[in-house]
Amino acid sequence: MMNYLLENVDVVKGIHFQPVSFFGRHPGGIDNRVTMFDIMKELEVQTQGAFSAKDCYPITTGHPLCCFQSSYQKQKDGTVKSLINYGTKMEGLSCCEAKDPLEIIKKDRDFVLNKWNMQEPARKEPCCSDPGEESKSMDFDQFLNELRRNMFSVSCMAFMDSSNLDAERLKRCRVQVLSPDDRLIPFCAYNSIYRGDQNESI
Repeated sequence: MMNYLLENVDVVKGIHFQPVSFFGRHPGGIDNRVTMFDIMKELEVQTQGAFSAKDCYPITTGHPLCCFQSSYQKQKDGTVKSLINYGTKMEGLSCCEAKDPLEIIKKDRDFVLNKWNMQEPARKEPCCSDPGEESKSMDFDQFLNELRRNMFSVSCMAFMDSSNLDAERLKRCRVQVLSPDDRLIPFCAYNSIYRGDQNESI
């Protein structure tokens, strides 16, 4: 999957992994659970370190044990470069910061727009198309187009089920279900606890 992404990075802007949660069509098999940490490890192992677990970081709008995300740029030689700056504090990762619910929605929207939106095909510039002219410098617009064309994301969201339901994670859930009686219920709680009592399809 990662190789396919790299070969088609101009149109495939990311991969989102979702480990199986044991409800609905998968009510059992807990012994075979795959966690998001397993996915981080296997990404590193199966790509011989091209993608590293240390490149993954929690999203800023929910509980850190629910999701991870990483951003990369494909280089001209086919390798990948992590776009995470380890030397700076990443804003919003503290578990103790108060968060405005509306700001959470805006950040989620902007994340999707920025990371997964395909760019319009850029006009080929001499400095980018002729391998013999590597010494020429790009202007800022060319640099941004090159970055956007070769940038992609790898992410994961691990939904809970009745065997690993965590109240602290539920309190900070960013995916809500509107119940028939007009309550907003965290997605994992709804599917693990509440859905069995209702016949309606939400």
